[in-house]
Formats: sequence, structure tokens, C-alpha cells
Amino acid sequence: SEGAVDERDRDLEATGAAGGAVEGARGDVLGVAADTAAPESAADAGRAAGEGASAVRSGNTVPPPSVTAMFDRIAPVYDRLNTLMTFGQDGRWRRAAVDACGLRPGDRAIDVACGTGRLTIALAERVGPFGRVVGVDRSTGMIELARAAARDLVQVEFVVADALALPVEDGSFDAATIAFGLRNLPDFEAGFRELARVVDRGAGSSASS
Repeated sequence: SEGAVDERDRDLEATGAAGGAVEGARGDVLGVAADTAAPESAADAGRAAGEGASAVRSGNTVPPPSVTAMFDRIAPVYDRLNTLMTFGQDGRWRRAAVDACGLRPGDRAIDVACGTGRLTIALAERVGPFGRVVGVDRSTGMIELARAAARDLVQVEFVVADALALPVEDGSFDAATIAFGLRNLPDFEAGFRELARVVDRGAGSSASS
């Protein structure tokens, strides 16, 4: 129907915007590398380092409400988008992130910017039914899909919340993860500080973007 076509077009537009944001980030990194390559003198090196530092983004400049609205719209195609953009490597990266956490049965983990819950579910399978895993995301559309996918896992809870203000106590988890959502935080450093805050001393965190 005409309505279905319009909805599909909107999803494709949003998908293209997400892909464009990632390509833009890659362009920033390549631009810094080009600007700082082969300085002719120490002075040139100093200037290049200063220019490179200013060019590296400290966070996503798109307002968080706009980011959330976009992910609400593309939630149904988000997993396919990530698989396509990573050439099918996303599953391997998730397994590597789970392994890096060193979780054991009964442990606790929090997955920030969890999206549709793929990494959250992998963590839950590692800690087992006596563990605890919390998935956090700003997008209600993502959280709804995540809850549906994990409905048989008693150890999983999904919460709509801000990655920079997690609604959990200090040191309440054995591991904290963030995957593709890292690139969407408005302040990368603050995001890592929040991950560190909620992890028990001596435990760890894992990030992939």
C-alpha cells in the first residue's frame, strides 16, 4: 500500500543517515591521519599535533533526542544494518567482547547502549540463570525488541535510560560493555567514566565501535 511504501522510504532514509554518520566518523579519523603525516620539522610536528587533537571528536554532535528518534525508527532494520556495515564481522566482535569480560556463571554485567540486545543476550548466556545482566538504551524501540528477544532469559533486565547517567549504584557489576552505541554518545570520555563507576573494583569493561 502507499502507506507501507512511505514507511519503508522513511526507514531507508534513517538507515542511510546512520550509515552516513559512521562514514563521517571514519572520514574524521582519516583526515587527522593525513594532516599529521610526515611533518617537515619539529615546529610542523607541533602544529600538526595541535590540529589533530582539535579534529578528533569528543562526542557525537547530533543532539541526543534526535539520535534516539532515529534509532526508534530504524530499530526493525538495525541488526541487518550492522551486519552489512561490518561485512558480517559483528558476531565475531560480540563473542570477543564477551570473552574479554572474563565473566563466570553467577556474575553481573551491564550492557550500555544495548540496542536490540544481541550483546546483552550473549553476556546473559555466559553468566547463566544465577547471574544478572542489565541492558540499557535510550531508544524504547530498541528496548522493546530486546525484551522480546530475551523473554526466556530470567537473568536479563532491559531499562530505558541515559548512558551518561546509569540508574545503578557504584561498583554493582563485574563487567560493563558498550558496543556500536559508543559512537553515538555526546561525550565519549564521560561515557567511559560512567562505565568505570558502575564496575566493581578489580573487574573490567569492554568497548567496541
